[in-house]
Amino acid sequence: MDDSTYRDVAGRSSSDFAPTSRASERAEATRPAPRAPKPMRRIDETAWVAACREAAPFSPLARLVGGKTSPLLWGIPTGLLAGQEKLPQAVRTQRVKSDLLADRNTILAQMGSDLADFTTALNKLALGYLLPAIAKVDKSDLTARLLTALLAVTEAAPGNESADAALNQLILGCELPLVLALISPDAKLAAALRKSALSVEAKLAVAWFDPFALPKANVRELLRPWLASLVRSHELLRSTETQFSEAARERLERMARHALRLSRPDGSFVLLQAAGLACDREFLTAAVLATKSTPPIAELAFGKHKTEPKPVKGMPAAPLYSPQASLAVLRNRWAAPQLQVTADFAREQVWLDLSSGNQSLLHGEWSAKVQIDGRAANPIGPWTEVCWHTDKDCDYLEIEQKLSGGWLMQRHLLLVRQDECLLMADSLLNEQNKLTPANALDTSVPPPRLEYSCSVPLAKPVSFVPQQESREGHLVCNKKPLALVMPLAMPEWRAQPMAGDLTSHDNCLRHSLRTNARNLFAPLWLDLSPTRFKNPATWRQLTIGESLLVQPRDVAVGYRVQVNFTQWLLYRSLAWRGNRTVLGKNFATDFVCCRFLPNGETQDILEVQ
Repeated sequence: MDDSTYRDVAGRSSSDFAPTSRASERAEATRPAPRAPKPMRRIDETAWVAACREAAPFSPLARLVGGKTSPLLWGIPTGLLAGQEKLPQAVRTQRVKSDLLADRNTILAQMGSDLADFTTALNKLALGYLLPAIAKVDKSDLTARLLTALLAVTEAAPGNESADAALNQLILGCELPLVLALISPDAKLAAALRKSALSVEAKLAVAWFDPFALPKANVRELLRPWLASLVRSHELLRSTETQFSEAARERLERMARHALRLSRPDGSFVLLQAAGLACDREFLTAAVLATKSTPPIAELAFGKHKTEPKPVKGMPAAPLYSPQASLAVLRNRWAAPQLQVTADFAREQVWLDLSSGNQSLLHGEWSAKVQIDGRAANPIGPWTEVCWHTDKDCDYLEIEQKLSGGWLMQRHLLLVRQDECLLMADSLLNEQNKLTPANALDTSVPPPRLEYSCSVPLAKPVSFVPQQESREGHLVCNKKPLALVMPLAMPEWRAQPMAGDLTSHDNCLRHSLRTNARNLFAPLWLDLSPTRFKNPATWRQLTIGESLLVQPRDVAVGYRVQVNFTQWLLYRSLAWRGNRTVLGKNFATDFVCCRFLPNGETQDILEVQ
């Protein structure tokens, strides 16, 4: 799919947002939630135990086991299990040591534990996989008691509807029944278990994921462990007559693409700062093998290329935007090393990650504080979308949030793909007393005192190193500069007075401005091209003209940015829409970004009406 088909009239885009089977999605979304499964019939424990012993060795995940990590541990953040990995790790080898079963009372006690505890839920799943191995060495009634308890767990799992237990519901209500179905000596019961499992998966997908298989804000971190469970479930169904529905297959494909999109080349998850581990690559490899659309993407995203490879025809675009999930991914290409900005604006403060290749540069809440004449202007509503646009030149996200006192904060993220630059900016607008041409010239009413500051955490071990004589600085990791940061609203040289600064404090990049004005624009320009930003850089605030009058900076602003021989022009209107002139160019739009060509002409990168 080319870029022309990747954008609709409203500016929203993503090939992942054009379902290949809309009928199946609508049918599943509108289907009544499945009822909790009826209590299972009494089982013949003797037959089950015999079936378990006959099933040993039991290796339904043998195709997925290629490394030192158990598939049950895929996607789980380091430290979440607090050292309780013995049972899940034993699934990889299917070997049950005597010390593992020594405290049988503890094992049986876990069967009745709270379903909201993830460690306990994962251990229950592990015991399901280990039943044949346990039956082979068990000379007591432990296997029979575990069978009865695990079947009871599969019935109870779908009943808990809390976000904290969402993943537990999946592994106990979907994956565990599929494991038991493979062992079951009763064909009818096995079919009932598989039917119940697929029903639970469909119900949970509607509850916790948007129509495009992105997790909702309160379960965002579950994408990887959720996908890992679906990959294992897909493998458990591979040799059976029961298979995922078409809608479930679509979800698996989409989740796998999201997982690749939200991964750095070393396999690490962009929602976390931690570097990639071997198990991350094992997990992503298994997800790619389980899906049809991801192999060419994975080859680009994780391969090593001497020259930038061309995308395969029909490949989904690298950027992503979901209005339902309030999540945007600005990404310049699939091929590594990529530039990627992930923005989650579902909460009061925007969460942001800026990654260049394997290294995260900025990671955490992009927070802002505003004071108007000494009074705090606090958020009074959620962030909402103003504009999303993506094409071959750039990815652009604009969102806004209402503040107390009749003020509005608009936040801009612009990733220029070819030039490898990023604009991070906030616009502070007075919505209660909108600036008009008449009151712009009225000097009888003084403008308010605006005090603006924003901060975003620096990812470890990144630091901000400012220049001594000028106001720009570099983001540095292990003495290697990774980005050049320029505060465009401030004069370049420190010798020129300015109420504001760009500094780092408490391991955060902080940008502050103070001025008397009716509106304010606070832009940061980040050059992320290592072949360019080591060269001289400069920027200037430009004069804006309209109707033969110079316009103040609370009406419109313009900037020229230059790094080495590459130059860009930025324009932002903050008041009424008018035909204005900047650097010999006429604009009647809200926002413009363009680059200068060698002949002095400009080439549009983005224009927002």
